[in-house]
Amino acid sequence: NFYFDDELSGGWGALYTSSLTCEEKVAKAKLTLSLARFKERGYKQTFIVLDRPRFFFFAVSNCGAGHLDVQFDAHWTQHREDAWRELGFDIQGLVSAYVVFSLAAVALLVTNIVETVLLVRKRAYHPILRIVTVTLVLVVLQCVCKTVHYAAYVGNGVGLPFMSGFGDAFDFLAEIVFMFLLVLFAQGWAITEHQVDHRVLMFAGMGVFLLCYVAVFVWQQFGIDPATATFFYATPPGIIVLVLRVAVWIFFLVLVARTLRKEGAKEKRLFYVLLAAAFSMYFLSLPIIATISAVLDLFAREKTSIVLYLLVKFTAYTSLTAMLWPRWSERFFAIDTPDLLVGGKFGGGGGAAYGAI
Repeated sequence: NFYFDDELSGGWGALYTSSLTCEEKVAKAKLTLSLARFKERGYKQTFIVLDRPRFFFFAVSNCGAGHLDVQFDAHWTQHREDAWRELGFDIQGLVSAYVVFSLAAVALLVTNIVETVLLVRKRAYHPILRIVTVTLVLVVLQCVCKTVHYAAYVGNGVGLPFMSGFGDAFDFLAEIVFMFLLVLFAQGWAITEHQVDHRVLMFAGMGVFLLCYVAVFVWQQFGIDPATATFFYATPPGIIVLVLRVAVWIFFLVLVARTLRKEGAKEKRLFYVLLAAAFSMYFLSLPIIATISAVLDLFAREKTSIVLYLLVKFTAYTSLTAMLWPRWSERFFAIDTPDLLVGGKFGGGGGAAYGAI
């Protein structure tokens, strides 16, 4: 027999893993079909659901004695004849979302390139801009890979899993690089100080984050039942990442407070206050989104979590890109002073040290 169930008729997980006998499990199924009717040709079954979206599950049962060898193909689609019939309700809209965010990422990268050209002409280009460029390139690659995956999903109902995996990898790398960049800002690098403190601690933290993200990726690929629609930051390794993220946020605030005590310029002190306020929301957003995803209905969990996550990321990246526009960076970043590489605090004028960079 094939037997079908959905998450509203007693719960698939509870039924499938229960101690009920084979016959009792089949008896609780919503629909049962004999394998005999599949021998000659395929079978098409349409489920009309009017109240709300839901997940459907199916299994093959062999309640009799002896070995059963079955080969089959199952193709599930929406009951519609347009281009979106292959997309389940839980991921509908993600194709458009990733197209929009891909265009936004390209726009941010182009803006960053323009910033770079303008600052190079003014002999005020700083390595911190290179880190921003790396981050934005990773984000563009993430969004393009995800767009290709979901676009292929429209055509074949499966997508390109390897492209989705690459997209996740680029996303994780972008997150690590961006947090590293914010910690550099909090220390006052290129603003108040020229030295980078706590280098060993920062690189060790990046290594730990990288290992945790690898664990999240592996868990997402092999440890999550797709039917649970679990947001990857709500998995056990994902929770560890969230805890570490909160720890980095606390470290970030401590560094900002310490740098504020050293900085006397009013405009730069305002910059640090805005930095702490704006990007604290970035650090705390993921735990909040993971909490929201845990209480959402299954059919809305994946796309809601992903869209919220992308909105927060692009708000943070847009804010940073705006801060680095030459009009503002000239006020906040003292990156063309002669004591850049040899002195203590930034000050003075001229551009002798720029060549050394």
